[in-house]
Amino acid sequence: MNSKSTTLRNLFVSIIIASSSSFASASLESGLHSTVSLLTVQNVVMANFDATKSISEYRKEMDDAEDIFYDAYNAKVDDEKYKIKCRKVKRKGSRIKYKECQPQNVREKLSEEQRASLLAGRGNPSQERLEHAVKGEREDAMAYLEKVAYDNPEVLEKLLALNEAKANYQSAVNDR
Repeated sequence: MNSKSTTLRNLFVSIIIASSSSFASASLESGLHSTVSLLTVQNVVMANFDATKSISEYRKEMDDAEDIFYDAYNAKVDDEKYKIKCRKVKRKGSRIKYKECQPQNVREKLSEEQRASLLAGRGNPSQERLEHAVKGEREDAMAYLEKVAYDNPEVLEKLLALNEAKANYQSAVNDR
């Protein structure tokens, strides 16, 4: 894999990490992309960072950039199973909702695995078991996302804008 490909893979993974934190973090820990970390976000040149903005303003910019990227990506996707869909979910025992974005093929496989586990009388499957079950789907979705970005400069441009917005948000959080 050349350095351009490695850099793009790091950008893709950092986006998936922020979008679907619990599943993506577990993917990284389970070795899907064990060499990738949020260093990609920290290494972006932050030409637009302004310390007078509030963290919530940076968060909104990041969320908007994420929506723009997913819209551009989904517009170029030929296969419905690779479209990334977002939803608001809340953690068990909390009223606070967060945004979770996943490719459709991953979402379907997670649902299948949970249903099969419940029907077999095993209860809800563990996070580790779910991650193992969707590992192949995540790899397929990541490869497809890379292909779409390579083939469409406008999608890649949106991806870079998202990465910059995430870096600015992270800097704002770290500076406070």
